[in-house]
Amino acid sequence: MIIKVTSIKKPDFTYLLAYMLKHWRQSSPPFIIRHNVKGETPKAWVRAFLENESYRNHKRVNSTILTHEIMSFNKKDATVLTPKKLEDMARQYIRFRNQKGMYVAVPHFDTGNYHIHFLCSGVEYRTGTSMRMS
Repeated sequence: MIIKVTSIKKPDFTYLLAYMLKHWRQSSPPFIIRHNVKGETPKAWVRAFLENESYRNHKRVNSTILTHEIMSFNKKDATVLTPKKLEDMARQYIRFRNQKGMYVAVPHFDTGNYHIHFLCSGVEYRTGTSMRMS
């Protein structure tokens, strides 16, 4: 397993969610995790992320507004990875990453290697504290 992290400096929540959910409408993934994200629709999720961003304590030109994180598995793991195992790993990742953050996690099965996309807020939920990783 590898984890890829991309910092995004613009509030591209809508674009990233659309990409993450593109295959969802067609094949219905077994889970979508929303952690500290209110609402039932992607539009509501975007509003929640934008509202949370307004709490940011230190506003800078180059602040990380969100991160796109991908937990990716080797093709050989596909035989032993079940949707339940993937969901458990995604929940554990959120727990270890920072439970105070906002996350949407969606699995993708469209390629030979299974992977989970995470949209992560740049600040903790309603505190304005940066989710900075060092």
